Amino acid sequence: MAITISRDAPAWAQRFADDVSRELRTSGRGFPVAMASFPKADLPDAARWASCWIWVPDATGGAVPAYSDGTDWLRPNSTVID
Repeated sequence: MAITISRDAPAWAQRFADDVSRELRTSGRGFPVAMASFPKADLPDAARWASCWIWVPDATGGAVPAYSDGTDWLRPNSTVID
């Protein structure tokens, strides 16, 4: 994926577009991605973060990744984080 901008754009904008394009090309190629960590008491609004992943360090049963289905934060096995 590449970001394209007008050839008339300032040099800083060209460099920015090149940097973003480079990051997009390398993301998802086997590099680890750090998930934001939120304790259960401070989980962000699941409706605002649909399709996003977080880390819940104090989930019942131990630390787990969780994803938002647009309503709740769910464990990978689709049970709600309690």
